[in-house]
Amino acid sequence: MEKNNNSQNFLAVSILVAAILISGTIFYTSSSKNNQIVNQQTKNENNSNSQTDNVAVNLSEILKIKPEDAVLGNPNAPVTIIAYSDYECPFCEKFFRETEGLIKKDYIETGKVKMIYRDFPLTSHQYAMPAALAANCAKEQNKFWEYHNEIFKNQNNLVNFDFIGAAKKLGLNENKFKTCFESKKYENQIQNSIKEAISIGVNGTPTFFVNGQQVVGAQPYSNFKAIIERELNK
Repeated sequence: MEKNNNSQNFLAVSILVAAILISGTIFYTSSSKNNQIVNQQTKNENNSNSQTDNVAVNLSEILKIKPEDAVLGNPNAPVTIIAYSDYECPFCEKFFRETEGLIKKDYIETGKVKMIYRDFPLTSHQYAMPAALAANCAKEQNKFWEYHNEIFKNQNNLVNFDFIGAAKKLGLNENKFKTCFESKKYENQIQNSIKEAISIGVNGTPTFFVNGQQVVGAQPYSNFKAIIERELNK
């Protein structure tokens, strides 16, 4: 009898020890998984915050005035409008025809706003890139905005537009302009403008940034006025 009792006692103790070990393993595994989930969530949150910060920094850097920018108005004006535009885009022409002149009269000529034009020629527009190249060549001779206006005024007939003739009409050095235009001197600069624009969320034209606030499409003058006034009153 004594032998049987000892065996039963040993078996009971063994079962108890095994149960404790199994419970500990389950607790450890569960805790480990929970810690992994928490760590992954923290990592995801940190990555998300980092991406948001990078986008903000990227936007801030890209929207700074660059040496190659065409600036209309006082460079020290408190409000900056950056326009990503395409010379063949009908909505860009609509903005030029209906809104740009009013902004120029009320805010640019009064020193409150400066406007920067940046190229975003769409691949679907056959004449947008040549027009952008030509306008940048005109900028070499300090006639960017005059040439810009000439293109938009003739947008309906770009198929027959004489880029070199337009330069001559505006009093540019014809030979210098022709060399610049035919060599596609500013193609890389324009491509870089497109890449930067895409990186900050531009996917169509016209797209504007008014002191960093994105405005998409040929919005009416009243919309721009509201944003400009709000920025001036800050």
